[in-house]
Amino acid sequence: MMVFDASSLYGVFRRNRLDLLKNASTIPLARYELGNVLWKEIILGKRYSRAEGIEIYQTLEKMLEKVRFYHPDYVVTLGTAIHSISYQFL
Repeated sequence: MMVFDASSLYGVFRRNRLDLLKNASTIPLARYELGNVLWKEIILGKRYSRAEGIEIYQTLEKMLEKVRFYHPDYVVTLGTAIHSISYQFL
């Protein structure tokens, strides 16, 4: 199993390496983090238009269908931030 965070998922998309997602896993938060990455590319980086951004987001959503999501419910009892420990668990 390979664990991907949002930046590595975006890298897979940018490099068109969907083959790397064969045994991929991540946490639900990565979906929202990907949205933030794309927002930065559109608004701050001016890399894509808003229309292109919508198309890319839809493509990213299809890409995420290949990824297994783990839900970090257990970390609430550990007394640490979910984001901090969730990837470590995987």
